[in-house]
This record gives sequence, C-alpha cells and structure tokens, in this order.
Amino acid sequence: MKKSYIALLIFLCTAIVFVLYLLIGGKGIYNKALPNVDFSILGAFKNNPLQDTLYINVEDGKDEVLYAKAKRLAKSLRDEGVVVRINEKGNHSSGNLNLYVASNKHSLPKVIDNDSINILYIPYVSSDDDFEIFRNFDVVIVKSISSYSHLKAINVRTAYIPDAIDIKTSSLSPKLKAMFIGDNNEFSLSLYLAKNKDFDIYGKNWTHTEHSKKIKNENIDDNNFSKYSITLCDQTEEEIANSIVNDKVIRILENGGLPLVRYNQGIKHIFQDDVVMYYNEEDFNRKFEELISDKNLVKEKRKAIFEKAKNWNTKITANKFIEIFMIMKQKKI
Repeated sequence: MKKSYIALLIFLCTAIVFVLYLLIGGKGIYNKALPNVDFSILGAFKNNPLQDTLYINVEDGKDEVLYAKAKRLAKSLRDEGVVVRINEKGNHSSGNLNLYVASNKHSLPKVIDNDSINILYIPYVSSDDDFEIFRNFDVVIVKSISSYSHLKAINVRTAYIPDAIDIKTSSLSPKLKAMFIGDNNEFSLSLYLAKNKDFDIYGKNWTHTEHSKKIKNENIDDNNFSKYSITLCDQTEEEIANSIVNDKVIRILENGGLPLVRYNQGIKHIFQDDVVMYYNEEDFNRKFEELISDKNLVKEKRKAIFEKAKNWNTKITANKFIEIFMIMKQKKI
C-alpha cells in the first residue's frame, strides 16, 4: 500500500513539472500564454508524421481567396495526421514548424522566431526581386514553375507546389457546344476570338453588349462544366508570364470540364497537351472546331486529365509539404 502511495506521489509531481514546463518554458506545440494551451492535442502526436504542431500564418485574413486556400491546405494536412493551427494577420503565433502564406512579395509576413523552421508559400517571385527579403525563410515554396526554376538557379532553397486539383469524374456525354465563364469587367480575349462562334455565356454584366443573346445565366452551376465540350475562360498577363494555373481553370477541371485557354507553361507542366491551349487566332479556331465536333476526343482528353491530376491532388500536395518540413527538421538537428 505504501509503495502505491509513493508511486502516485511521483506521478503527480511529474505531471505538475510537465505542465509548468509547457506554461513557462515549453516551445513548439504551445505558446507561452495560458489561453493558447490546448491539452486536447497531446494524444494527436501519436500518428502525426511531423510530431509537432504546424502553425500556418496567413498574411492577410481579409483576402478571402488566400485564406480559403490556406484553410483547404490545413484540412488536407489534418487528413494526413498533422496537427495544424491556422492564424490570420494580427493573430500570428509560432512554434517549431511554421508555414507563412502570402499573396505577393509586398505582403510578406514577419517571421516570429528565426530559430524555428520557417517556410514561405507564395505564388511567384520576379527575377528582379531583391532576394534578401526572403532570407528569414528556410524554404520558399512557389506555385510558379518558372519562379521555381529561377530560385533554384540562384541557389535559393525552393519547391514547386501549385494549388491542389481534385477532379471529379463524369459519365455525361458532352453536348457539341462551347461555354464561356467570366464577368464583363475588362477585355476578353476568349470572346474576341470566339465572336462569330456558337457558345453560351455564364457571367455578369453582359446584358448591354454584343454578346447579350448568348447569355445563359449570370451564375454557373459546377455541374454545367461537364455538359459542354469545352469551356472558354481568360487568364491575366501576370498569370501567363508567371506560369500560374488560375482559379477558373482549376474550377473547370475539378468539375469535369475541358478548358480551351491561351498557352500557359504552368498548365503545360502539369497536363502536357491534354488541356488544350492555343498560341494564336488560327490555332484557336482550329482547336475550337475540333473539340466541338468530336465527343470522343473530348472524352479522351478528360480521361487523360483525370489521370494526370492524381499527381496534384490535395493528398499529394499535403504530403509534399510534410516531406519538406521533415527534411528541414533533419537539417536542423
């Protein structure tokens, strides 16, 4: 009986010392401030490949698209067993593992702890950037294949991880017609090239334009993409110059559609020739006519895209981040 009391006393003392360590001197899975202590996650590290909490700090929480993508990444990491804490600007916190998410070089987040592993996730960098601005980051992960090549050439530790693409399969036989997705905010190259062709428009502010008779709906249901042979959409000059796969293209692909877009090195890198791209007006006209006259060709392209996208889905993307953090943990030892 006496031995049992002694054992119990030792256990309680050990527990008290451990808790005091976490509250006062512990670093990594908890912040020093008492409100941030979360004892519920203690058991989560058993199956956590990183064996630590990953802090994701989003530079601008008001950027809904950026924050939504960060949350999607956080979910995919949690699905792989990683304990994740995501924070908006003004509420950033740091542990041993930190991923800072920014939309551009002008909004780079401030690194909280230079002794931790700090990785930056940003769409692209420019060749004329002062790379001293990235010196506090152990790795710069980009969504641009051209930026990745440039950073690698100048010996910046880098990785290429574009936005994840999860494609739904569709058994629908597409109708031999094209659709366009986009609002009338500025000049549309796609509509200019297709002005004499038959297609449906999904978007806003087209009522008082030459395309008004082609309006199908102001909004687009994701199920509609697979019903058409091809979907036209525009990319910005910035996206093309920096080989970024834009959100419209991803949305079309994820919902079983087949985009017809201007040539983009980023799309080419992921899907080779299965996503159809054009170089000029003549090329656009030829490929447009081919696709709206051949259902089997459209089906073949969709099938090939589905297979290639398996290498770029949320699971694969999450594991690429995990691998990078694991490598950096080894380098820090």
